[in-house]
Amino acid sequence: MVAAHAPPQPPVSHPGRTPPHPHRRLVWFAIGAAVCLGLAWPLTDALLHGRWLPPPAPIGVESPLERLWTGLVPVAGGLWVFVLAATIGSFFNVVVHRLPAGRSVVFGRSACPACGGMVQARDNIPILGWLLLGGRCRWCGTEIAARYPIVEAVCAGALLMLWCAELLSGGVTLPVRPPNRDVGLVWIVLEPQWDLIGLFLYHAALLCMLLVWTLIAVDRRPIPVRHAVTALCLMTAAAMLVPGLHPVPVRLPAGAVAWPPPAEAWLSRGLLVSLAGAAAGCVVAAVVAAIDPWSRGRHDTLVATETPRGRQPAAGLTWGLVLVGVTLGWQAVVATALIAALIAALIHGAARLSARVWSSAPPVSALPPEVCLLTATLLHLLAWRWIVVAWWP
Repeated sequence: MVAAHAPPQPPVSHPGRTPPHPHRRLVWFAIGAAVCLGLAWPLTDALLHGRWLPPPAPIGVESPLERLWTGLVPVAGGLWVFVLAATIGSFFNVVVHRLPAGRSVVFGRSACPACGGMVQARDNIPILGWLLLGGRCRWCGTEIAARYPIVEAVCAGALLMLWCAELLSGGVTLPVRPPNRDVGLVWIVLEPQWDLIGLFLYHAALLCMLLVWTLIAVDRRPIPVRHAVTALCLMTAAAMLVPGLHPVPVRLPAGAVAWPPPAEAWLSRGLLVSLAGAAAGCVVAAVVAAIDPWSRGRHDTLVATETPRGRQPAAGLTWGLVLVGVTLGWQAVVATALIAALIAALIHGAARLSARVWSSAPPVSALPPEVCLLTATLLHLLAWRWIVVAWWP
């Protein structure tokens, strides 16, 4: 028996009885792209260099079933990382929605903004929950934005690629630091290289913060200054405590750089690298704001200001460039800015070409520059060693 004072439950809307979500194909494309992104590095490396494959064992030493289980270890590890990263991306959706509004990102259950129905636990499963619901609210059938599973898929694919390219490869993408002789998940577990694990976590935090700030900037909302300054201070403090998080010093000499850096290098390899990177980020952001061709009319400042066009949000591009400099150094700011400019130019050219072919093509300014910066940062991390060797031999 239901109590008299209990509010009536909203009607249940079965996804099968409602029209399909208009952006379901885009979600499936994002999921497929995320899986391909995560598998791109190990498959390419295995085809080119033969690494990541189970080594041939002498006859009679290892059975085919045991070799199969050995080969499935990295697959299981990659699946675990993908699910964990998708869960982190689901949390970022909450952060992006609540942080600019000053709400707690830890307390308070999620609810449908249309009917107020609480989101159930099984509906919060990353990516899969949206697909099972058909992209609609369980209670009222209102469409759920396709952005939620897309963000989860993008976060999962990016962190999985970083996991494969930087950690499981033995640090082959990292400059200065010699790559590990043994690669793969088994060696990470049996003989963990804590400096390599720390670098992976440090760079994963960089990508996560850039993703959050990019989503806030896409929503045209201000990035909280206190949150941004706290993030920059934490990344600087971590590098001061562990100077090895900054493999590239402020001045890259022609000779070899000592690795690992000594503990007393907290000033030269920790604080100075972050300060020089922050200064370079501010300079590059000022140059971009002066000659920015893909965001005309976009007010780009560190804090929200009042203009004749109304209140303009803080620029995620400026904060992002400063964060890249604090985390990777001033050299990375220059390289990342050039890569982002190349990406923006390619997108600009493709948009203009499609506008001539199809009159319904989206406008060139539809893609914010923060998206280009996030993509360029990931590409820079994947090619960091070769960029340093080419530019600073």
